[in-house]
Amino acid sequence: DVRGLFAGGQVGMVFDGDMGRGAFRTISGKGTDFDQIMGVTIVPIGKTGASETVFTEHELAITQSSKHQKEAAALVEFLL
Repeated sequence: DVRGLFAGGQVGMVFDGDMGRGAFRTISGKGTDFDQIMGVTIVPIGKTGASETVFTEHELAITQSSKHQKEAAALVEFLL
């Protein structure tokens, strides 16, 4: 679990949502003291000139049995 590795000081950087802070506080056992060793930044600007990302905790996939593969592929393209 990447959150556990980060909270334990074994990984130096992770992409996570704002809800990660509470998880890191709990997992580390440091509570709000964990905030003193954790920093937050934005994702760098991309081709569009804006800071954009898809939430990294979820993988995007289209199953072989999907009845709407073309539509699903269009959605994935749109999100990326």
